[in-house]
Amino acid sequence: MTDESLKYEFGPFTFYPDLRVVENAEGKVVFLTPRERDMLVFIAAAKGGIAFKDVMYRSIYAGRGYLAPEPKIIDVKICQLRKKLEVLEPGNADKYIVTVWGRGYRLAQEPVDEPIAGYVRREEGELPLRKRFQVAMQELHAARRAS
Repeated sequence: MTDESLKYEFGPFTFYPDLRVVENAEGKVVFLTPRERDMLVFIAAAKGGIAFKDVMYRSIYAGRGYLAPEPKIIDVKICQLRKKLEVLEPGNADKYIVTVWGRGYRLAQEPVDEPIAGYVRREEGELPLRKRFQVAMQELHAARRAS
């Protein structure tokens, strides 16, 4: 791959967002769809922190109005992304994108044996995930009605 392009490294993987490619240490690559790329950029940009599902949904599907899919699409795309990483790193790939239950996802530098990181205490004043999704859907519907 080229060194000039932006890249993110996590575990044995190198992710080139401009090329929509993830490469392992041996040089094998998998190609990502535009939405898979967008989600992996969002998670990688969190730099080990939590990439919140509701924020990811709003940023990736903003402006689609009534064409926006259900919020569950985030989980579906993450599952597809994990399957693609599994091709590059059999047996361990799904352990690099960690689910933070009720919050979102984060990247791990080393494989995490438990794929779900458990509950994370909400910050004071923070809305529950279900309520945040409801607010996101209301905003999308309001944008659709306005256009």
